[in-house]
Amino acid sequence: MKLGRALWSVGSLLINLTIVVHLIMARRMPVGDLSGRLAYVTKNWDIYSINWRIEWLLMAMIAAGAVFFATRTRILSWAIISVGQVLLLITYPVLLAGFVETSLPIASLAGRLATEIFVSGNILFLGGLGHLYLNDEIAAPWLRYPAAVLAILGTLAFVACNFGLVTLEEVTVAAPLLIVLHLVNSYYGLVVPLSRRGGSRRSSSSSSRRPAREPRVSMSRQDERAMRV
Repeated sequence: MKLGRALWSVGSLLINLTIVVHLIMARRMPVGDLSGRLAYVTKNWDIYSINWRIEWLLMAMIAAGAVFFATRTRILSWAIISVGQVLLLITYPVLLAGFVETSLPIASLAGRLATEIFVSGNILFLGGLGHLYLNDEIAAPWLRYPAAVLAILGTLAFVACNFGLVTLEEVTVAAPLLIVLHLVNSYYGLVVPLSRRGGSRRSSSSSSRRPAREPRVSMSRQDERAMRV
């Protein structure tokens, strides 16, 4: 298996574990003022810090796999996915640096900054996935069309969050659907072709290997009469 395939598929599969941990912790987080939420994160910092660090590593694997597919397939969708994933990687250093042993204003600033980066990155990531699955001809229709719908709905949800129509907490309610999408991504990474130009290269190489035909020698009528004589 190519390393790029392994990074994309394994990262997409294991990222679901960190999403489950995030959902469990989010249900226990107090609702209301920021100070109470910050106190909850600080109290459970061991869980949050290790989960964010692992999630960053898995996100980096997915980003590397997306860059691999973008360079090998020359498909625009993979390029958009790559940019979205690279942008998402910035979220975690901001969270790790902004919530440990900091004041409330700094934690608030770090939270807002991480949210903006996270929302923007997901718009590109999910939008690229929606475009990819809509135009794909490799995966079965029963698999890629539902995946395209999930990706497009996720894109619209994060766009609405970007414009303040919904909150990020409301968007994360649909996180189980994101788990399904990551499972599809993991499978798709194993079957997607590595190059769109492989067929043309094979045809050109095979044509170059064909033996050249001997040129036909044409004789004039006078030459034919001379040979008969």
